[in-house]
Amino acid sequence: MRIIGISCVRDEDDIVESFVRHNLGYLDKLYVIDNLSKDKTASILTSLMKEGLAVEMWKSTSCSNQQDRAITVAVKKMAELEPAADFAVLLDADEFLAAPDRQSFIDDLEKIDRHGYGVMPWKTYIPVEDDLENLNPSVSVTSRMTHRRFAEGSQMYKSVIPKALFGKVRVRPGSHVVTWLDGRACERTVLSSPLAHFPIRSANQLIAKIILFNHARMLKKDSRNNESFHWAELATSIRERNFHITRDEIREYALSYSVLPVDEKPTEFLYDPLPAHDSITLKYFDSERESLIHRFDRYIIRLQENNHIVPKEDTEFEKKEFHPIGAVRESLKQGRRWIKRRLGLSRKARTT
Repeated sequence: MRIIGISCVRDEDDIVESFVRHNLGYLDKLYVIDNLSKDKTASILTSLMKEGLAVEMWKSTSCSNQQDRAITVAVKKMAELEPAADFAVLLDADEFLAAPDRQSFIDDLEKIDRHGYGVMPWKTYIPVEDDLENLNPSVSVTSRMTHRRFAEGSQMYKSVIPKALFGKVRVRPGSHVVTWLDGRACERTVLSSPLAHFPIRSANQLIAKIILFNHARMLKKDSRNNESFHWAELATSIRERNFHITRDEIREYALSYSVLPVDEKPTEFLYDPLPAHDSITLKYFDSERESLIHRFDRYIIRLQENNHIVPKEDTEFEKKEFHPIGAVRESLKQGRRWIKRRLGLSRKARTT
């Protein structure tokens, strides 16, 4: 069986190497769409490819983070690029396959109906006090964070698409749901193989993730009111704290991450390390911790490069002086005005 992974990432240099190395223990190849990363994400992916790992990087230029569209197009491309592939697993950079081993994962995938798709349940991992004190960039997140929520509260899933559906379905935001192209729901199979989720890993990463992703969400022209609802709530909460959070608050954020407001928020967690969690050795990391100001600076640069900050509008003078077509149009207007004035003067002269 051939299993491929598809992911869309942006500014995930603190976790992307762990993500690739771990998931390639289950996948035959991983396609990663880099969505305008301004940190070291792209260079790390390039290094992993040069190392010979089965990862391929594509570039996306959508500043508004149209992740669902990028993933949908990528799945469609797999029909040509990966004719031997049996399944496409949709992953974010903070998601790690957590089946006991590859064969167990294969056995689970075989349960999926060829006319439907599979979903893997999240297991959300949280940082406890020791995790936040020992922020060693050379240590994989799977080794540093070994505690997860006892219960998910609102159980979320990520999708696995069989080859029969490549090019025939649309991936919805977050890759939680897959529908037919006409919007009809696809039948889904809930898999027993869990997906370990590491959305919150440090204070700086948490604040930047919440604030910047919420801005990107707001830039989407076709975003729905309830899409990524938790980002707006978290952004408001962070601002009320003047962009400062304690270690206890970081854990509380992780415990309540993506839990619907109407559901009871989880409060308990347990020790549950990933299979082979201590087997990953990282090579491409920065020993210096990045400040929030660096992240915000990169974000503003990205907006400027993609014309998302007050698009420049030419004045009438600029249109006239610097644009050939505008100059011609302006000359014609002036010519018509001159003719009208001359005709007007001629009529007056005749009447007098």
